[in-house]
Amino acid sequence: MFLSDQATGPSDTVTIPKPDALKTWLENLPLANSDFCFDAVLTLLRRFNTQPDIPPATRLEFADILRPDVMMRAQRTEDHYLDAPLPYTPENARLAETGTALHRELARLYAAACPETRTVSLWLGNDPGPIAAYRGFQHYGLTLLRTAQLYREIDRDLWAELYQLYRRAELHCIATSLCADPEEPSACLTPLVQFKRVLLFEMADYYRYRQRDMRTICTLLGELCHDTDWHDQPLLDDQQARFYLDLDSHRGPVRIHGACR
Repeated sequence: MFLSDQATGPSDTVTIPKPDALKTWLENLPLANSDFCFDAVLTLLRRFNTQPDIPPATRLEFADILRPDVMMRAQRTEDHYLDAPLPYTPENARLAETGTALHRELARLYAAACPETRTVSLWLGNDPGPIAAYRGFQHYGLTLLRTAQLYREIDRDLWAELYQLYRRAELHCIATSLCADPEEPSACLTPLVQFKRVLLFEMADYYRYRQRDMRTICTLLGELCHDTDWHDQPLLDDQQARFYLDLDSHRGPVRIHGACR
C-alpha cells in the first residue's frame, strides 16, 4: 500500500509505487463508495505533486494511468451542476469543485513530467515532454472550462502555472510537436494549439453563456485556434493586436483598449 491511511497533510511522503501497483490500487478502489474514491484519487494526485524526486518519465506514466479514472469521475460530477439551479446545494458544490480539482492536479502532474532540463536520454528520443505538455495544457483547459461552468473566478495561480509550462515547451522546442489523440480535432494536436485554446476560451466572455454552450465554444475553438497567431509587437502590417499576454504575470489575456471587438 503506497497511500498511507495515517497521512494527513500535503507534506506527507508517499512511497512511490510501481506502475502495476498503481493500476492495482485503482482497480481495488471501492466503487460503491464514490466519496472515498474521489478523495483517494485527489489526495494521491496532490501527494505525487509534492514529491520532487519522481522522474519525469515516471510522472508521465502515473498521469497516463490515472487520467481515465480522473476523466470518468470528473464527468460524473457534471450531473450535479449542469442545468442545476443556483445556488448549488452544499453537496453539489462540493462534488463539482472536486471534479475541477481533479483536472487541476492532473494538469500539474503532467506539467511536472515536462522536464526543466534535457538529458542525453531525452535527446535520444525518450522525451516525455511533448505529450506531457500537451496533456498539461489540455487539463488546464478543462480546469478553466469547469470553473467557468460553475460561474467562479479562475485561480490566478493557474495562469502562472500555464505560462511556466509554455515557457518550458518553447525552451525545449516541443511546442509544435504533433501528438496522437483521437479525441481531439486534427487541428488541435500540438501543445501550442492546446495552449492557444485555453487563451481563446478565456477571451470568449464565457460568463454570458449557459454551461452547455461553454462546452460547445471550447470544442469549436479546438477546430479554429490553429488559425490564430501572436507576435512580440502590438502592430503588424497595419493590423492592431486585440489582446495582450504577459507571460510573467498571474493573469490571463488582456483586451487592448480601443481594439475592435
